Amino acid sequence: MPSHGAMPTGGLRPGAGAREIARVSHNPAAVSLHPGEPEAPTGIAKAAQIAGGTLGTVLYVIAITGAGMALPHMQGAFSAAPDQIAWVVTGFIVAAAMTNACAGWLANRIGRRRLFLICIAGFTASSAACGLAESLETAVLARMFQGAFGAPLSPLGQAIAVDAWPRRSQAKGTTVWSMGALWGGFVAPLAGGFLTEYQGWPWVFLMVVPLGIVTFFVAWYAVPEGGERSRAHMDWIGFLTLVLSIGAFMYGLSRGERLDWFASGEIVAAMTLASLAFYLFVIRMATARRPFMPLGLFADRNYTVAMLFMFVYSLNNYLPLFVLPIVMTGVMNLTLPVIGMLLATRSFGAFASMLVVMPLADRVDGRVWLIVGFTALMAPVWMMSRWGVDPSWTGIVLAMFLQGFGSAMPYIGISAMAFATLPGELRTQGMSLMHLINNLGVAIAAAAVFSLLTREIQSSRSVLRQFASPYNEALHSGVGRGQIDLSRASDLASLGAEIGRQAMMVAFNSTFQIIAYAGLVVLPLMLFARVRR
Repeated sequence: MPSHGAMPTGGLRPGAGAREIARVSHNPAAVSLHPGEPEAPTGIAKAAQIAGGTLGTVLYVIAITGAGMALPHMQGAFSAAPDQIAWVVTGFIVAAAMTNACAGWLANRIGRRRLFLICIAGFTASSAACGLAESLETAVLARMFQGAFGAPLSPLGQAIAVDAWPRRSQAKGTTVWSMGALWGGFVAPLAGGFLTEYQGWPWVFLMVVPLGIVTFFVAWYAVPEGGERSRAHMDWIGFLTLVLSIGAFMYGLSRGERLDWFASGEIVAAMTLASLAFYLFVIRMATARRPFMPLGLFADRNYTVAMLFMFVYSLNNYLPLFVLPIVMTGVMNLTLPVIGMLLATRSFGAFASMLVVMPLADRVDGRVWLIVGFTALMAPVWMMSRWGVDPSWTGIVLAMFLQGFGSAMPYIGISAMAFATLPGELRTQGMSLMHLINNLGVAIAAAAVFSLLTREIQSSRSVLRQFASPYNEALHSGVGRGQIDLSRASDLASLGAEIGRQAMMVAFNSTFQIIAYAGLVVLPLMLFARVRR
């Protein structure tokens, strides 16, 4: 996740291998102990520190992967359209991205341990507020606080867990931390599905509260300070103009479909504000002595190409987690526990991917990881775009497994490409921007895809209704003459429900086809990159 400021970055050396680049750039707070810092703990203290850091990361992973299971029931409870319920996702991601952008500065100012404890407490409280929300607006606001407090838990949790190992063993520490985070992604859909089905959607968020309390006390006992505080510089003008630009743009994007886009003065005002704020941000970046994000990053061709890959990677990797529960409940009539088990198979694919990647990370060209990983990500998305209303179980499980398998490989290739030729003095800001784009890619794509789903559902429903006529011979031959009577209210209701079901499936197919094409379009950009082996 991104951070900004003087948070250490693990001393990434020029020409570092793919494994080291991936390990360090995965989180800019993933650092090793530097000379002069306390030695790594041993025994119970070591186990407790690893547990505290890993549990903090698991909290954030559960918040991301588990929330999708609640969306279908939240949509019904709040009578929300797809573009409205999307704010439960986009609000969380945007708030997380903005907080991550200044996480390094916060850690330097108030201390890593204090920030970690504050974030755990705030995350736990906001999770409870999500579960107790009685309106969509309240739920979205609580989710934004959950994202803001939860975002630093991943980079800080990794730094804390890895620092519990001696410097020579910190690669092993990163693996242990990663496995813990992977279990969070496995448990969240399963628990979220069962709790939502049998207890109600609030329990997807309330289940985090006991774990948050336990994590807080473990961290209070075991987490050390981890470095001296300092008065790190923060370009607040650049940061705030970026926040304003992204916020206004996301508002316009999420409301555009409902308000008929630029026919609405509200959308015009939002997009104008977003454009003006972004213009001021660029001017600030070009003129400030120590800008929030230096424009020199984009002078590096490899880095610029890698950022395009990162945006599309986030689109293909995360969106199925949010969209599939809605489609599987509304179209395929699957129960949430079953959906949770299907989504959990992604974790098995991710685990298999780790077994392949770890021994070969330094030996294989980063472009190979990009090709194999993007293929593994796009293939299941394309498979989903060809699904009917009753796809085979084998097809669903295979798609989920391939999604998980392809989730890690592109990241390694993107990291290797981004930092292969980037000057050392720009690495910290480069890591921050890379993870900011990763988060924003999810948020922008979620808002755009849910808006597209809304439009496609309306369009497909309108087309299908044209065939619902007593004079349509194709309708009678398809269902059997005499089996449906359009003069009966019950038959009309059944036909309307089936039209809605088919319309949602058509919209889902069209949307995922576009996502797959987006991944295909960026692959030729690898020809413009130079990646060191």
